[in-house]
Amino acid sequence: MIDFILVVVLLSVSALRGCLNELQAHFEQLISGRDVLLDPEQHDKLLTDDDNFSRSKTYFWSINLLSEIVLSIEDNIAEFESCTQRWETSLSFTWKMKESEISQILVAIREKTMSFVGELRARQKRFIDLSNEAKALRDGVSLLSHLLFDKIRRGPLF
Repeated sequence: MIDFILVVVLLSVSALRGCLNELQAHFEQLISGRDVLLDPEQHDKLLTDDDNFSRSKTYFWSINLLSEIVLSIEDNIAEFESCTQRWETSLSFTWKMKESEISQILVAIREKTMSFVGELRARQKRFIDLSNEAKALRDGVSLLSHLLFDKIRRGPLF
């Protein structure tokens, strides 16, 4: 039964890891614009907006969604830690096992869970960094758009 629990946990971990990998890759591409670093004209477009404010909307949407992802990761961490504690209690009372067997199983569960929790915390930090990057870009687009609008409104200096 314990082996089954570990398999379910590892499958869940694997599925979550895959989803987070896809989300991270998507947001890194969307926010950073690393694919245009060597193209100055395209790179400069990252700091300007069009008439529909599509760049600003992208940053606002990204920031909101990244905040939700960070909260979801925190919830997953809390759930994994809670499950580990429940398994410790459950093993002691449910299965008639030697204490040394229970101890070995708990060590295995703790190691797998805490290793993944550490990975989740690192991934959470990366999503926070992406959110901060999106905020900086959003603020840059807003400031530049404001300055350009102000310049247009005032007309030529000479």
